[in-house]
Amino acid sequence: MSWKKIRVAATLLIALYILFVIYSKINLPAFLGIFRNIDYLWFWTGMSIFIISALISSFRYVIILSGRADISLSSSLKLYLAGNSLNIALPSKMGDLSKAVFLKKEGVLGYSGAFSSVIVEKIFDVSALSSVMVIGLVFLPVNAFFTRDIKNVLLAAGLIFSALPLIIYLMGALKASVLKRTVPGIDGYFSQFHNFLMDLKKKPGKLFMVIVLSFLLWFSQVLQVFCFFRSFNASVDVVISFALIPVAIFIGLIPIAFAGIGTRDKALIVLFGWYGYPDYLMAALGVMCTARYVVPAVFGLPFLIKYMSKDKDK
Repeated sequence: MSWKKIRVAATLLIALYILFVIYSKINLPAFLGIFRNIDYLWFWTGMSIFIISALISSFRYVIILSGRADISLSSSLKLYLAGNSLNIALPSKMGDLSKAVFLKKEGVLGYSGAFSSVIVEKIFDVSALSSVMVIGLVFLPVNAFFTRDIKNVLLAAGLIFSALPLIIYLMGALKASVLKRTVPGIDGYFSQFHNFLMDLKKKPGKLFMVIVLSFLLWFSQVLQVFCFFRSFNASVDVVISFALIPVAIFIGLIPIAFAGIGTRDKALIVLFGWYGYPDYLMAALGVMCTARYVVPAVFGLPFLIKYMSKDKDK
């Protein structure tokens, strides 16, 4: 058995074990009752945000590539959905890197440029999600569980990751020099990556659009989880949502469990439990958060198969 298959099997087993522990401790009748009494207006409002998020992300990628490669919004959307299909099997949303592979196979952009564009996109994702988290944390009250020390650590980490695009840009020249001497072959990739950042710096309008769309993307995704809360007929504090949901999303990206299933659920239970939210409610929300990854993945399967079949034909 290959190492890749072993890793996938291990992460799947870890996810199943964590879910087993979670569901063995919660009030299952209350958990199931949440879904029986779901408010479908809020539910479908939350589900519709899948479309909004996909369009925002796809449009942002078109803007990032503009001036280097011209792709349509529909092509970008197909790449987005195909990448989401791979994200189910790959850790930390690494399936998004498939965009680079498919762009190269279709002759749109070379490997170094294509991979660099995806890395730039991911950097702005991390920065925007961290910024949303910081805004929520600033107003989030501390208590006996969520102490001042925990809040300060999360704020410090959030501020650092929020400034990630600027930090990487400022370190660019030094890294380019060091990498060129120490890692043969990688300097071309880094140069392309740095060129993308330079291009954004030279075009303030383009940079502004990327930043705004990144904020809208993660605002919409946190809003989606808020809608799922309301679909369960549960009241939720907006500040708590914007502070803690990003933390749970980041924990879900840690490559321990399969597609973040289990780790993300447990994070939601613990974090919101500190503010009095019942574990069965947060377990139900965990199911909906998993759907945030599964639904785009299902819609992306036809495009993923199409891209992979093109690869085989060549």
